Amino acid sequence: MQVIPVENTKQIKQFHQVPFKLYADSPAWIPHVKQEVEAVFHAKSNTYFKHGVACRWILVDENKKCIGRIAAFINEKRAYTEKQATGGCGFFECINNQDAANLLFNTAKNWLSERGMEAMDGPINFGERNKYWGLLVKGYNRPPNYGNNYHLPYYKELFENYGFLPYFQQYCFVRSAEKELDKRYQEKATRIRRNSDYRFSNMTEKPLLEYAGDFIAVYNEAWKTHSNFKPMKLSHAEKLLKSMKPIIDKRVAWFCYYKGEPVGFIINLPEINEIFKHNKGNMNLLGKLHFLFRKTFMPPKNLWAVVFGIHPKHQGKGLEGALFTQIRDDLEKGLPYENIFVSWIGSFNPKMLHIIRSVGAEDYQELCTYRYLFNPNAEFFPCPIIQ
Repeated sequence: MQVIPVENTKQIKQFHQVPFKLYADSPAWIPHVKQEVEAVFHAKSNTYFKHGVACRWILVDENKKCIGRIAAFINEKRAYTEKQATGGCGFFECINNQDAANLLFNTAKNWLSERGMEAMDGPINFGERNKYWGLLVKGYNRPPNYGNNYHLPYYKELFENYGFLPYFQQYCFVRSAEKELDKRYQEKATRIRRNSDYRFSNMTEKPLLEYAGDFIAVYNEAWKTHSNFKPMKLSHAEKLLKSMKPIIDKRVAWFCYYKGEPVGFIINLPEINEIFKHNKGNMNLLGKLHFLFRKTFMPPKNLWAVVFGIHPKHQGKGLEGALFTQIRDDLEKGLPYENIFVSWIGSFNPKMLHIIRSVGAEDYQELCTYRYLFNPNAEFFPCPIIQ
């Protein structure tokens, strides 16, 4: 077996073809969009290269058949905030062979070690946590949500046999859009909705980008206790909302205001993996036309809660349930959605896990972010719990 750096067009093509060979008999698998994955590895499209580096490889056998792949990267803004300088590996795919997996892991480890790293997390992304993050460990019979990883069951053994340890768990949920809240939470939600100090508004009231300020007002307060958190800038929020523009249904994206100030939101998108499963992971011209056709004439039947946040001062008062009740009321008026998927919430955030379960969401899939320490004598610490 031989590990080869990805440096030319042929090798890039091989890199993207690996999962198609491995998952050919996995009906639940939905490929990531090739063009979006490729964008991760180019400085022009990935701003993380401004403060980081990345490299990727393919693994071939003695017959030059491609049997695996991996990438490694260093986010210099984050790497040195950990107890050990920590890089990452991701986009791992491999045949069911521990020697092959070890060769890939060692390649990533050595590359990171040469650049001063002492640990690596994986499988993660060279970018935000909302895509390509974590190893699937439960729910193999269910298709992944857009941007989430899907893996074969034996991958867990490949990681753990190498020496990776769970750093945190990632829980994905599903909730029937029409489901009633538990009586206790329904009463709290009803009180909130009857309180004239609270106002609920979907995103049809003003142009999309004008919600960016409202978004960061809640986001920066709700997420500030997360480890290594840095406040989101207005320009970043505008970019995020702009990326949603081609697919967002403003009727099911809601904000809540208290005395005129934003205090909560749930931004739902149509679950576009229902379309991408027919595109074979390719958004070339034909793929785009196919996407547009299905989006228009065979739209997704489910929603994906891409981001959900409540200002800390308003958590636990019933606002969470009130937002879900608002969406349920919309669906009763004829909107064509059946379920809301929520993915993912980390084990380091027990408060949010309690909130999402309290509104009737059920377990859908579970992923795990692993960490591997290069020094076997170093003490391992799991991800700190948000207080």
